[in-house]
Amino acid sequence: MRKTIIGGILLAVATFFIQKTYFTDRPEVVYSLSNEIYTSLLESEDREIIQQLTIKNIGNQGVERIVVTINNHVDKYDLRKYSESDSVRVIATKTKFELIYPSLPPDGQIEILIKNVKKGLTKDLLTVKHNSGLGKEAFEKSSSYSLLTLLPFIFWVAITLASAFGLYKDSFHSDIKYDPVDKILKRPKPLFISSFKWNEFRKEAIGNYFNKDRAYSKLNDLICWQVLSDDKPNHLSADEWAKVLSDATSKFKELFTERIVTRSYLTLSDELFSIEKPKQIGLPDWKEIVNLINNYYVFYSLAKQKLTWNDEFTAELKREKLNLIESDVDKRYKAIVREIFFSKLVGKLIRMKRSDGFPQEDEILLLNDDQKKEISEITNGIVDLKRAMQYRKKLREVVNGELKNTDNDLVIKEDWDSLTELNQKISKILKDKAQAEEDSVKFRSLRKRVERQLEIIDRIVSNPDYVEKIEDYNDAFNTGNLGNLLKISTALKVQNRGRL
Repeated sequence: MRKTIIGGILLAVATFFIQKTYFTDRPEVVYSLSNEIYTSLLESEDREIIQQLTIKNIGNQGVERIVVTINNHVDKYDLRKYSESDSVRVIATKTKFELIYPSLPPDGQIEILIKNVKKGLTKDLLTVKHNSGLGKEAFEKSSSYSLLTLLPFIFWVAITLASAFGLYKDSFHSDIKYDPVDKILKRPKPLFISSFKWNEFRKEAIGNYFNKDRAYSKLNDLICWQVLSDDKPNHLSADEWAKVLSDATSKFKELFTERIVTRSYLTLSDELFSIEKPKQIGLPDWKEIVNLINNYYVFYSLAKQKLTWNDEFTAELKREKLNLIESDVDKRYKAIVREIFFSKLVGKLIRMKRSDGFPQEDEILLLNDDQKKEISEITNGIVDLKRAMQYRKKLREVVNGELKNTDNDLVIKEDWDSLTELNQKISKILKDKAQAEEDSVKFRSLRKRVERQLEIIDRIVSNPDYVEKIEDYNDAFNTGNLGNLLKISTALKVQNRGRL
């Protein structure tokens, strides 16, 4: 009977304790901070210390506003939320780190992966608060917990440690993506990672070897260019080096093609057309690159160069052929430049007002034989035309009795002597009235002849073919001057063709 009573009492107490412990609705927040895990066995400036802080609501009632405070600076952290939609607030300073999490339901937990350099965290720097009180350290000694109470925690801690180890391995994926060479390929295998897994990490890192290369980068800044120009590094095996070289070649061809084909010519420079072959690139791949350069060289050069002044044309036509440019391509480009220069000279001749506008000897030397011959014909025709125009102007001055010794650089000496003599006669007639009356008939005849000459010249200027209508018996011009009229007509026809 007594045993029954005692057993009943113990059963009631046990039931009450279990009910109190496991079935009473209340929040219960616990946390655990893992031991320090070093990213390298050797001490160095960039060695990181990784710890995982796990916070869990083991009660059967939800908890709100969990405030995690670390009285120390945290270099990096990664938060695994209970729900991706949870809104988290973080306040980080040089001396303190505070994370405010909105709520956790029963059995809900969050994990914070903390990375520090040189020194890890200790438990005395850590506090966890929530709306119902303080969180407890999972392994804290307490008389209120029985072995039965601790068993779930032991199991939970084991799961947490396994999860922390998994998170640490997952942290390598960030290094594989953003710093594959220094953080993975140059690093020895960690003791706690299997050879198989580490080889998988290295393969992924090699796949990301050239992730930072961009088409707009300078040539010497491209990792693929540096690899192709260098010898095998010690941190790569022979098979890995072969894979890296293959990827580097493909990446360089891709970026080079994008640089030349799809990007603005303003981003290009002559450096790309005169680079030396990297030691590690194969001849077929290099030939493909050289062919691409030659296909786009003429377009690039014409678009890039601003050919306006004569010295710019001279410099371009005398420029040495670039290293990778084939002779035929260079000749084709310079032929186009020479044709542009020839067109500018012709236009300059047509617009010319004074003889100092004629092409200079150094300009003529830049032309080919056919262009030299054509520019000579145009020049001679324009000289005859300009001479005729000046002669006509001087004739008008003579008619008015005021011949000026200016703008006569193209008038030949014989014509100028005749004009001077005629001007003297007309001036004398105009000044001497008495003589003018006696010679009025002679003056009118002379003036009429000059005006007739002017009329004929004006008609030839308007219609060069009019020269063919002048009859042999026309006494307005002597035989020599008729020959000059034929030259004027020919020059006008050349000019008209130039304008067309």
